[in-house]
Amino acid sequence: MKFFAAILFVAALTCSTCPAQDSLAEFETVQIEAAQLQLIVNVEIAAGDAGVIEKLSVREGANVEEGGILLTLDRARAKAQSITARSEYEIAREENENDIDLKFAKVSEEVSCQVYKRSLQAIKQYAKSVSKTELERLKLEYERARLSGEQAERTAATNELNVELRKAQLDLATVELENREIKTPVSGSVVQVYRQVGEWVQPGQPVARVINLKKLRVSCRCYLKDASPETIAEEATFVRDGKEFKAKVVFASPEIDPDVQDFIVWAEVENPTGNLKPGMSGSIVLRKKELK
Repeated sequence: MKFFAAILFVAALTCSTCPAQDSLAEFETVQIEAAQLQLIVNVEIAAGDAGVIEKLSVREGANVEEGGILLTLDRARAKAQSITARSEYEIAREENENDIDLKFAKVSEEVSCQVYKRSLQAIKQYAKSVSKTELERLKLEYERARLSGEQAERTAATNELNVELRKAQLDLATVELENREIKTPVSGSVVQVYRQVGEWVQPGQPVARVINLKKLRVSCRCYLKDASPETIAEEATFVRDGKEFKAKVVFASPEIDPDVQDFIVWAEVENPTGNLKPGMSGSIVLRKKELK
């Protein structure tokens, strides 16, 4: 009886491990020993305008947030242009809001029209009540007032366009003043500052380099005999010094090296503590997509 009980116990234990074995059989893994960490965010920041560096706000090793000021170019001319543009905009807006000429022209046209019409009515009743010369003068006054009204309307329309023009010029001057401050488009650490206070920089000339270590790229090459690009799943594990780091495959190149018969694979690994550094090497375990 004890013999049969032992057999039943072993059988039950074997059956209990079957689901785990089945789950492991659902996918395969490929381990690549040569994997290297690389920067994802590695930005050389260039000057947008030409000018003399007036102030350096950072140095190597400084941590910066997106939009932080790295350095400032001389701003005297840009400030003056901004003040001038704002004054011209305020003058244009005041002229546009001042509609006294338009109102006066409309009133003059209305009065001249009524005087001219009354004169015509008077002539119909009394032929010699208004002389021909006086009637022509009144008609001329009416036409002058009418044309003055049209001119006032055109001037008002021109004033509106002038406000838009001055506003655009003010916006441009504001942008040019802001461009005197060279800002970082990314958060990270400043690792290089190429220029010093007093130096002249040209548009497009690099002034600093900023990197971010919060997320790194794991670069490796996978042999075609081990896996093909379309079979690489997203899940992966980067291993260095016995420590495992969860990674995510973001790119498996469809180009196969004709000589070596391998292809590039990129994965990304979170690095919140900053312990991982670009240039470090390790291994990576890639997972193949589940079999169907």
